[in-house]
Amino acid sequence: MPHSFYNNREYRKSQGAITKKNWDSGVFDFMRRKEERICARDGCGKKFEVIHSDPKIYCSHNCAAMVNNAKRGPMSAGQKVKIGEALKGKKSPHEGKIFVSRVKIICANQKCKKVFLVERWMKRKYCSNKCAMAVTGGKPTSPKASRGKAGIRKDISDTIYFHSRLFYLVQFFDSKNNGYFLNNSLAYSYLSNLEHTRENK
Repeated sequence: MPHSFYNNREYRKSQGAITKKNWDSGVFDFMRRKEERICARDGCGKKFEVIHSDPKIYCSHNCAAMVNNAKRGPMSAGQKVKIGEALKGKKSPHEGKIFVSRVKIICANQKCKKVFLVERWMKRKYCSNKCAMAVTGGKPTSPKASRGKAGIRKDISDTIYFHSRLFYLVQFFDSKNNGYFLNNSLAYSYLSNLEHTRENK
């Protein structure tokens, strides 16, 4: 029959603290009996230690997933939908964490010159769309782009390039139909009203 002090709560706590400290300091490492294994994935070859009873054959979840996912094949559409429904409303555990180093860029807008961070493969010159439009807005996109005429809208700007579908449609159909399009009042009035509606938006 054991002594009564073995059932004392304070005694058990003190012995538990001593035992835990010994495990953490490595006093009982000889009881773990770990063995060294080599990762079973082709092309890895990393060594890792496990206890004898552990069936682990890969060094990490990454290696295990690379092998097992290749055997399973691509996921079906139904499986993707189920995963998406299950993850709805859940925040990513990696939200806000930066895993890829960023590069400092100075905004190309001379009035801004704000320093911002981007991924090293991105070719951003402006810190925001507002700065980009302040510099490039109203200019032709490239020399190869379909070029409009500057100054056709004197009421708005003398330098902005406008591309009017109505203007080119009238020119095209009139040249193909020997002036018939301009004489077709119904079609012309429809396109004129359409263009007028767009301008007033």
